[in-house]
Amino acid sequence: MIRTSHGALERLVEAARRLPGTSAEALRVPTEVEAEVPAPTAVALQRAVGVLLRTLAARVEETLPGALERARRAWDQVDAIVLLDRPLRRQAKALLAGAAALRAAADPVARALGLEAALTLESALGLC
Repeated sequence: MIRTSHGALERLVEAARRLPGTSAEALRVPTEVEAEVPAPTAVALQRAVGVLLRTLAARVEETLPGALERARRAWDQVDAIVLLDRPLRRQAKALLAGAAALRAAADPVARALGLEAALTLESALGLC
């Protein structure tokens, strides 16, 4: 079972590495304090999702080897890693809200890109 999970995580890491985008700060998602900020454009949302996936991938690369080693010694410790902390969870929630806003847009391309972002986020977060 570890090999299957590890393979899925490796594929996620590789997919995140191939995503286009810029720095996390340049694509920062508005926080609750900045709730007045309008919904992101489709391109900005795609880039921000890419940044989030790269962040998750980096955390997986950093923590997975130790978690797998601990699991060999004590199976009940296999899930002792935290990939999605509170700030990253807030960012993911804001991105999902942005995806929902795009899915409600009049433009069919924007709706499709909103759906794409939502499915990507839900899939990635489901692995965490």
